[in-house]
Amino acid sequence: MSARANASAKAKRAGGASMESNKPQDDNSINSTCSINQSKQPITVKQAIILLNAKVNSLSQRINNNEQNLNNNVEAGTLEMRSSELHKKNDILTGELNNLKQTVKEDLEIQKQSLSEVKDMVLKLQSSVTDLQSSILKSKNSV
Repeated sequence: MSARANASAKAKRAGGASMESNKPQDDNSINSTCSINQSKQPITVKQAIILLNAKVNSLSQRINNNEQNLNNNVEAGTLEMRSSELHKKNDILTGELNNLKQTVKEDLEIQKQSLSEVKDMVLKLQSSVTDLQSSILKSKNSV
């Protein structure tokens, strides 16, 4: 059963009090309805219950809307906090990465120098071996 049909059925049971629309009413319209009814004749208990029910439903809808707005604000706040945390971690990791790059560059430079030294040593050794071979050949030829 729809909300409108429900309200209509309640109004019929209340002795003819009708709800004009299913929209939540503000405080002024409910108060004016009460004052109009009171000025004409006193309202019945059922009519008072219907008016009170409408007011409770209106307040309930407002509270639900406010809770949804608060939840959205909280989610946005937590996302902003998470974003700032990720930015901090990114900055830290970027700093560590730069340090590692610098360390690798320094190590490569050291290895490059070492390689150059090893190359010079190999050339000297090769030269010495060649000299040694030639001196051995000379000594064989002279004997």
